[in-house]
Amino acid sequence: MEDPLKKAKDGDKAAFETFYNENKRRILNYVYRMVGNLESAEEITQEVFVKAYFSLSRYIPMEKPLNWIYTIAGNLCKNFLRDNRQRPQVSLDKELARQEGLTLKDMLSAETRGPSDLAMGKELTDIMQAHINRLPVAYKEALVLCDIQGCSYEEAAGILKCKIGSVASRLHRARLILAKALQKYFK
Repeated sequence: MEDPLKKAKDGDKAAFETFYNENKRRILNYVYRMVGNLESAEEITQEVFVKAYFSLSRYIPMEKPLNWIYTIAGNLCKNFLRDNRQRPQVSLDKELARQEGLTLKDMLSAETRGPSDLAMGKELTDIMQAHINRLPVAYKEALVLCDIQGCSYEEAAGILKCKIGSVASRLHRARLILAKALQKYFK
């Protein structure tokens, strides 16, 4: 399979547009999970692809071109988080009805769910996102990439430009922090 970003770098504008259309939702989900605000995530996602397009001359073809986009997205998210210290607040005092069969993994899933699942899980999703927002950025990146985006440790290490062991360690710590924070919501 030919690298669509290489084709775009070589002047094929349609290749970049196709790449954008195939990956914009995935990047939006990643950015949203990193910043915790949909409006900001939409703006950052647009900025990711604009920056990528205008930086194609510096793109070095690679096995997984999406890694380059994730790197740009991650950097823009870090900038946003640094520049916008205030994060959305979700009331943790609201009483929740326990949801049978709803797991932590369900709440982290990037897959679309049906309307009844969305209605049932909205409050828990908000609480989950609030706790993800509180994670240190390095832990949040590993969690979002591996548990939400479905990247392997190797892919996440490539995106984050760190060792596989660092990804595993960050992910483990993120899961521990979340498990402790969310234990009162799950049996």
